[in-house]
Amino acid sequence: MRVLNLLLCCIILFMLGCDNDSDQQTVFPKKPEKRLQIGIVPRAMTPPWLALQRAAIKTAGLMEISLRWETPSRESDGGAQLRAIDALLSQPLDAFAISPADPQRMLTGLERASKKAPLILFQSPDDLDFARAFVYSSATRIGQIGAEQLAQAVGGRGNVAMIRIADPLAVQYECEEAFKVSILGKSGLELVAEPAIADDPAAIDQAVQKLVAGSQRLAGIFATNERATLAVLGAIKRTDWEGQIKVVGIGYDPRLVAGIDRGSVSALMIEDMPKIGDLIVRLSISAARGQNMERLNAIEPLILTAKTRNDPYIRSILESNP
Repeated sequence: MRVLNLLLCCIILFMLGCDNDSDQQTVFPKKPEKRLQIGIVPRAMTPPWLALQRAAIKTAGLMEISLRWETPSRESDGGAQLRAIDALLSQPLDAFAISPADPQRMLTGLERASKKAPLILFQSPDDLDFARAFVYSSATRIGQIGAEQLAQAVGGRGNVAMIRIADPLAVQYECEEAFKVSILGKSGLELVAEPAIADDPAAIDQAVQKLVAGSQRLAGIFATNERATLAVLGAIKRTDWEGQIKVVGIGYDPRLVAGIDRGSVSALMIEDMPKIGDLIVRLSISAARGQNMERLNAIEPLILTAKTRNDPYIRSILESNP
């Protein structure tokens, strides 16, 4: 009997030991989450791209990801951008954010990038079906706001002109059409001229001189891109009408900002590059993680006037200029 009791105790102890072992789970060290790598190809690192870069780097730091920049030395150099894409393709990246100067001529390189990792396009003249998302300044809103600012500058009455660029890109056409529709909706204003001029400062200068000397007294001019705005400003400076013919345009070249300070330029539509820089990083992260996102992302332009000149946010953008 004593032997039987001893055997029973041994069996109970053995079973308790087995239960304890089953309660213990093997704990493996937690595998660290992979740090995402995003490749970015802007058009250049000249203004306004410096403001975009600062914002992108700030957002990447907050989101704890890494950025790999490949930048062409000249703005809108499609060949240099293709070489930049090739350089990034050799790296282990989780997404690309590219601002192609000429999407159609760069199509092969962009397709190669999209096959390796999700592709985000930004500030591109064209959208491409294989891109996961498209971030762009709203050309329609630039035209609409341009009309509002010109109407305000001329006091709501008078003859106005629009300096158009011949054979514009689709995005510029949207800006021009939005401006025309908005001006036609204002009873006190008349659009008396909208010459299609070659994208050349000398040609624009000649056209503006002709408009100013014409029989229809101009109250204001809207220029549809930065080069046109610079040419209009230069042409008017060579007349007696500087400050009297109101100029509304696009861009934040230092010479245009100086025109705001002088009163030669009434308003400038500028692209919100910090917001675009922030958004392309966030969209790249979502794309790399397979998350849903808005595909088309239109960014509202900012308005630079004498009143908004010292706004802290706008100043942060202007300080990107050399």
